[in-house]
Amino acid sequence: MAKKKLTAKQEKFVQEYLLDLNATQAAIRAGYSEKTAGSIGKENLQKPQIAEAIQKRRGKLAEKTEVTQERIVAELAKIGFSNLEDYLDVGENGLAQVNLKNVTRDQFAALSEVNVESTKVGDSPVTVTKTKIKLSDKRNALVDLGKHLGMFKEHKDDTPQLNVSMTLDQLKKLTKKERDQLRELLSARAAEPAAGA
Repeated sequence: MAKKKLTAKQEKFVQEYLLDLNATQAAIRAGYSEKTAGSIGKENLQKPQIAEAIQKRRGKLAEKTEVTQERIVAELAKIGFSNLEDYLDVGENGLAQVNLKNVTRDQFAALSEVNVESTKVGDSPVTVTKTKIKLSDKRNALVDLGKHLGMFKEHKDDTPQLNVSMTLDQLKKLTKKERDQLRELLSARAAEPAAGA
């Protein structure tokens, strides 16, 4: 049986869907009626020839951009396991000061913002420089990482539930810092009230 070829509109839908992964908006941009775009978008995603075309293009895009699951997981891990201590010097007086001198490329990957402000103090030649840093959202990165690794099981209420599925070998490969952070995450999850309670 010959494969069914995509229509011009379906082809356009595939192109548009890959822009933002929004089936409704892709259907509208592909020329379908706004009134029926939601159902058409969902329906199109379920058609085998459209799903196959999306998968092929995703594969080509991933290959072309060299984006792999391993790279994505590594980036999420950089954010999820980042530690503010890596960016600060704490003096004997307990005051913290931003120090980016020894920060590695991987540690920089976890920063979402660096803001440096210099201000003159009155008429004096003294300039005060303030450096603010902001780490990327650790919690979201850890949740995304956990979902990717199959540690969370989605329930009908869309609340991620812990599904411990790490092997002993995987746990052994975690650094002490990663184990401590995983322990914190597990403790926080255990302390949350049960969904619907």
